[in-house]
Amino acid sequence: MSEVGYLGALVLGALFAWAGTAKLLRRDRTIRSFRQLRLPAAAPLAVAVPLLELGLAVGLVVTPRPAAIVSLVTLAAFTAVLARTLRSGLSAGCGCFGSPSTGPVSTRTLVRNAFLVVAAGLALAGRPAVPGLAALVIASAVVAIAAVVLALRVHVVDLGDSTRSTFDSFNVRSTPYVVAVDRDGTVRGRGIANSLEQVEELLEEALAAPTT
Repeated sequence: MSEVGYLGALVLGALFAWAGTAKLLRRDRTIRSFRQLRLPAAAPLAVAVPLLELGLAVGLVVTPRPAAIVSLVTLAAFTAVLARTLRSGLSAGCGCFGSPSTGPVSTRTLVRNAFLVVAAGLALAGRPAVPGLAALVIASAVVAIAAVVLALRVHVVDLGDSTRSTFDSFNVRSTPYVVAVDRDGTVRGRGIANSLEQVEELLEEALAAPTT
C-alpha cells in the first residue's frame, strides 16, 4: 500500500496498542468508565474491548486493509456511544485510555475520534500488502515509543493512586469534581465543575448553604 496509507495504519495501530494495554492495566477503572457510559455487561466488555484493540494494533501492521475495515466499524461504534453520552448530558469520562479521569466526554472527544477515522481511512486506501522488513522495523519502533510513553503515563497515575480512598470517601466517580468541606469536615457543596465559573458557583452555593 502507499506510504501515506501505511503511515496511517502505523499511527492508528500504535494508538490502539496504547488504548488496549491501558484498559487492561486499569481494568477496574475501565469497568467504572463503561458503567458511567451506561454500557451493558461492563465487566466482560472491559476485557473484550482492549483485546479487540490489541488485535487491531497487530492487524494494522501485518494486514492493514482488512484491519482498517474492522477499525472503521469499531470507531463508528465507539463514536456512537460517545455521541449518545454527550447528547444525554451525562458527565462521564470515555475511558478511552484506561482512566475515567481524563475529563468528561465533550465535542473535543468526538473530534479526536474523527481524526482516528481519517487515519483508518488512510490505512484503507491502497492495495493490501504484507509489509517488508523495513516496514516492520518502522512499525516496531512506533509501537516501542508508544509503549514507553504509556509506561511513563501509568507511572504518573500510580503516584496519584493514594487519592483513591479520598475519591471513594466522597463518592466521586468522575472528574473534574468539586467537594466543598468546611473546617468541621461537613460537606457544604459538591458537583461536577468543567470551568472556573462552575467552581465559583459551587463555592458560592456552599457558603450560602445553612449550617446543619
